[in-house]
Amino acid sequence: MPLIDFTIPGYLLATSAIIILAIFLGINSKSNTSTCILVLSFLTILICHAIELSMADAEQVNVLAKNIVIDELFVFTSYLAFLWTDRLQIEANAKKKKGKKSERFEDKTVKDGLDFLFKKV
Repeated sequence: MPLIDFTIPGYLLATSAIIILAIFLGINSKSNTSTCILVLSFLTILICHAIELSMADAEQVNVLAKNIVIDELFVFTSYLAFLWTDRLQIEANAKKKKGKKSERFEDKTVKDGLDFLFKKV
């Protein structure tokens, strides 16, 4: 049995609430720290589930495989939230400069993390 079992609906609801809270906190503070912590914590949980999978019995493999898939979805959503709050932080820093170009805006092809992610799409 995994330590954090995302196949239980209570854990899924609590984790979804934490993700929404971290995004809300990142938007209001215009900082990407909360979403960065979220990404790192989900990556740590994913690594722990992978280690548990390597030492699991035959009956636990199915539950751990489902948990790893859910972990990957949480990592993806928290990474997109990180890129979104990073964009807000870049815009807030650019407004503080009062007309001066920020060092991160020197490359005119990529303005922020989301543009870099979807540049080839």
